Amino acid sequence: MKKPPRAIVANPGSVPSPHYWVRLGEGYLALSLASPENGPPAFDHPCITFAGIDSDTMARKLSSLNRRFERPATYEISTDFWAGDPAGNLIQIDANPEGYWHRLDALGGAVPAEEIGVIREEPVFRTLRIDQLALRAIDLEASADYYRRMLGSEATCDSGSDFRLGASTLTLESASAEEFFVLAIADFDRSQVAQTLRALGVGGVVEHPEEDVVELRDPDGLKLQIGSGAERSATVGRWRRNRNGARVRTATEWRWL
Repeated sequence: MKKPPRAIVANPGSVPSPHYWVRLGEGYLALSLASPENGPPAFDHPCITFAGIDSDTMARKLSSLNRRFERPATYEISTDFWAGDPAGNLIQIDANPEGYWHRLDALGGAVPAEEIGVIREEPVFRTLRIDQLALRAIDLEASADYYRRMLGSEATCDSGSDFRLGASTLTLESASAEEFFVLAIADFDRSQVAQTLRALGVGGVVEHPEEDVVELRDPDGLKLQIGSGAERSATVGRWRRNRNGARVRTATEWRWL
């Protein structure tokens, strides 16, 4: 490692810990160390960035929707809001008209992946974006209403439990489901991706032909999938559930706003 990371908080209620970040196309993945104070390895929170809105306008919007949120005075980034959805999922909301990436330095000195010596100079896959994030919902209708009111009807897909976030999708799953995220990569070929991962020594690689994704787990056991993202950009919700509860494709046209 070229330099040690500075300890920062993952959220205003957490204990400072070393952080790293990995650029994933249009987004990024922040990594912090698990600890007795911060709990075992898990998804801490997603961050939703709203372009073209300042922090005061966002505060009024959240207040008008009766959404519970915090804006801690001691937190370093003044345009960030923190909210909890009905299932208790922590959501970071970034209200910055210029977007998030121009102020990466404000993330408190998190270390870019390329500054870690063990990281390959050239990635095996070229990531386009985090294509989908699946969160658990204890009461599906209550959580759907929360995001519908926050994100607007234009962001709500036909399924009622999928929401557009730019070129990505937020999906609400049942309380018994497992949270995960999907990475869209360039030139995706399911068989080739699975073969490459196995050649790298990644265990537990599973191909899902019906969804055209490859599933794996990171070293801490967290679930993620790799896909093309192409179907999602052309269809609303991409999936619906059949009478047996299985996820199947939809074919409704989807136009990104």
